[in-house]
Amino acid sequence: MKAIKLINLFILALFCQVMFAQNNDIIKSFDLRMDKSVEKGLNSTNVAKALKIQFKIPENYEFKRQIIKGTKDKTSEKDDLGYVHERYAQYYKGIKIEHSDIRVHYLNDLFVSANGEYIDAPNIDVSVILSKENAIQNAMKYIGAKEYMWEDETENNWLKSTTNDSTVSFYPNAEIIICKNNIDFKDTTFHVAYMIDIFAKEPLSHDYVYIDAKTGNILAVLPILINVNGTAQTRYSGTRTISTQLAGTVYLLRDYSRGNGIETYNLNHSTSTPDAVDFFDTNNNWTASEYHNANKDDGALDAHWGAMMTYDYFKNIHNRNSYDNNNAVLKNYVHYGTNLNGAWWDRQYYYMLYGDGYYLLDIATALDIVAHEIGHGVCKFSADLVYSEESGAINESLSDIWGACVKNWATTDKPIWLIGEDVTLRAPALRSMSNPNAYAQPDTYGGGAYWTGPDAEVHINSGIMNHWFYILSVGKSGINGIGNAYDVTGISISKAEKIAYRAETVYMTANTTFANARTYAIKAANDLYGICSPEVISTANAWYAVGVGNEFISTVDFTNQTVTTDTTVTSDCDINIQNVKVQNGAKLTLEAAGRVNIISGFEVELGSKFEIKK
Repeated sequence: MKAIKLINLFILALFCQVMFAQNNDIIKSFDLRMDKSVEKGLNSTNVAKALKIQFKIPENYEFKRQIIKGTKDKTSEKDDLGYVHERYAQYYKGIKIEHSDIRVHYLNDLFVSANGEYIDAPNIDVSVILSKENAIQNAMKYIGAKEYMWEDETENNWLKSTTNDSTVSFYPNAEIIICKNNIDFKDTTFHVAYMIDIFAKEPLSHDYVYIDAKTGNILAVLPILINVNGTAQTRYSGTRTISTQLAGTVYLLRDYSRGNGIETYNLNHSTSTPDAVDFFDTNNNWTASEYHNANKDDGALDAHWGAMMTYDYFKNIHNRNSYDNNNAVLKNYVHYGTNLNGAWWDRQYYYMLYGDGYYLLDIATALDIVAHEIGHGVCKFSADLVYSEESGAINESLSDIWGACVKNWATTDKPIWLIGEDVTLRAPALRSMSNPNAYAQPDTYGGGAYWTGPDAEVHINSGIMNHWFYILSVGKSGINGIGNAYDVTGISISKAEKIAYRAETVYMTANTTFANARTYAIKAANDLYGICSPEVISTANAWYAVGVGNEFISTVDFTNQTVTTDTTVTSDCDINIQNVKVQNGAKLTLEAAGRVNIISGFEVELGSKFEIKK
């Protein structure tokens, strides 16, 4: 009887949107909202089974609730609006399908909606031929490093000390999972594979390498250590107040007034984090005469202050405690290597590395770059976007957005919409959110200058969402790269940042596309500012301005009509009905995010059907 009840519940389910992604519709995105009359029938004890029934998932599949990242055993979290969120992953014959990601949302213990991606493949061959050790050797051969972290006993000892576990090592573990082929996009099958964490020391790289457990072929390589080609001149933020720690008679760049701390270390051009030492000062007055030197030591002050400002921004604006929302320590390692351009966020061990720069770039500790790297941490512990194709571009864009927002919040004298302008030695900036074309980025999805396709390098297509955020914040009119005229009213960066944050931390899932991002941003705006509000209208129209989705339709007038065949009328807000007749045998469906207003003259004949969907 319970199964029958669940089936009945889902017969009443209303799909707000269903989108089909790559791999010949094997990966299916969905956005499901339940009718009010059935919300009480769903909760965390039966929603997984109900989803399986709804999507007609074959017997060998199941959905399992996941532990929230950054916690030991929490499987749900509550946000500032009172919503409770759970995450589910899909398994086949007990094996996790990598990057399957479903978010379920409740309010007042009632089911509100679910969104994400699930796999719809009748059979997956999960037999394993290749041994774990052979898979690891294949992964190492692909990376081709001169030296790996586990080959350095100092690095292994540091890991043992950090984790308080004498048995751990950087030597890779090979975990059996199921994944798609991200190397050959024509391959639409799912494969049983080994997911292998390969941490290389020379040259530096840290990646998940996915090896086919039958053939040994490379199926995907996803970076753990995320690079941004940014570095910066020292002293770019002037004189600032910083929090330090007194240790004996000297002051260290350590701040334990924020979460579990902010720690800024000096690697002295080493590439091994155990070699790091503290920066120190004798009177807590860190002057240019002491630190503005050939070694660019004052770059460490920018890294430290930038991490402070980024922590404060997320805490004060979004009520988020560090990148993991659990007060994780923010660790800066300055002077990484020699003549290295860039800054990196390590998604496995959660720290930032900053190179000193060479020729094109200076030391990579500018405020927006520090915020950008910590923003990758926020993404890791929320949307956890796959770092390739459209989801990777959105990942990069969100970090750029947080860089701009932190600059706007913490300073009054920096150009908000330029990225990395402090660090470039041969160009005005690295990227522009107001004019992505100026730095060889597309500003429109699907066409125009610099658009080469959805699978372009992630730092290229990030310009699309960057420009969306700029337009949403300040407004803009014009003609986009695919020839569509637009006129968008800005809502201010203070409102736009709330929408972007809620979309990322509540609705976005691992494989989010630009089309998904539009849907989730509109959902976030609806949550924050109300259905059909000016903020929702501008959110949709800003996406239209960059080539994603349609313009917002506020009111549809359906008047003087005789409905003789099945007809659906849709509106982003309201529908007005006047002088409408639905004849016998026909069906009229009205889909409105707002209200359906029956003004006058509405007739439904016997034998016809009439339905209103939200």
